Amino acid sequence: MRLKGSYTVESAIVMGIVLTALCILIQTAFQWKNDTAGIMKLHETVEYKRYHRGSSSLSVPEYRIQVSESGNKVSGQYQGNKRTVQLEKGLYEPEEFIRMISLIVK
Repeated sequence: MRLKGSYTVESAIVMGIVLTALCILIQTAFQWKNDTAGIMKLHETVEYKRYHRGSSSLSVPEYRIQVSESGNKVSGQYQGNKRTVQLEKGLYEPEEFIRMISLIVK
């Protein structure tokens, strides 16, 4: 025996599952986008700090980025929603590069 409206109930259940999955996928995509933008901003900030010597630390609060200089290294950290990325690079020293190139030229 079939009742009227049985297809409506079944399709409502299927649509509920589909819409829930779609919302989860969109939310995950936005989290990945935010993490990617934060990591790119971390790279940009570390590179800026390598070439502009001034204060010993720098922060970008909207992306939760901390960059500091110690010795000949510049290190930065990005604190994301579900991941933390650390980056460390040497200071920009053009005289070292010129010395290395002079060895190659000879």
